Amino acid sequence: MRLTRRELRSVQRRVGVRADGVLGARTRKALRRFQQRKRLAKTGVPNVETLRALDLPFVARVEAELRAAQVDGSGSRFPLQGGWTFGGAGTGFGTRGGAHEGIDLLADCGVPVVAVSSGTVKRVANHEKAGNYVVVTGTSTRTDQVYSHLQERPALRAGDRLQAGAPIGRVGDTGNATACLLHFELWTAPGWYEGGVPRDPRPDLEAWAAG
Repeated sequence: MRLTRRELRSVQRRVGVRADGVLGARTRKALRRFQQRKRLAKTGVPNVETLRALDLPFVARVEAELRAAQVDGSGSRFPLQGGWTFGGAGTGFGTRGGAHEGIDLLADCGVPVVAVSSGTVKRVANHEKAGNYVVVTGTSTRTDQVYSHLQERPALRAGDRLQAGAPIGRVGDTGNATACLLHFELWTAPGWYEGGVPRDPRPDLEAWAAG
């Protein structure tokens, strides 16, 4: 999902910040305050629930775009190739006051992690919180997939092309993980921290696990 500058200015006017059409720190802070008042997940981004609460006229367009951005299930794979479980309290999407932008899948360290769909590697890096992580942009939908807390830095480079089921790495506990797990995120186009927004990956994960 991507808002036009005009639409973002409408959001900014509703939450009481200077309307410049840029999603900066002040706008995120104002959005979190609004979301807290409305008892929404405090993401700091203008997601669908927030746009509905703001009663903005373009929410229907945004909802249609989000539906179109669903990861194509054709040929998709579950990201873990071994035993796993969903995490407990505080590990789901939108928990921790809205700061948790994905979902944690518990598994033994060393369990293989694979690409859920075909795509192109966007970023391979290490972060003090996410540990070793990879971002992949889906080929057909431009949805970004984020795989975090990997055991080792993957032997992948930005620009590498992957097929569904291609190796990403192995489950680890790097970064701020307190157990062996895969933290998995899905971001709408144009992508991860580039104007897209995170969405709950659990329905997709459940469908892939069942398939």
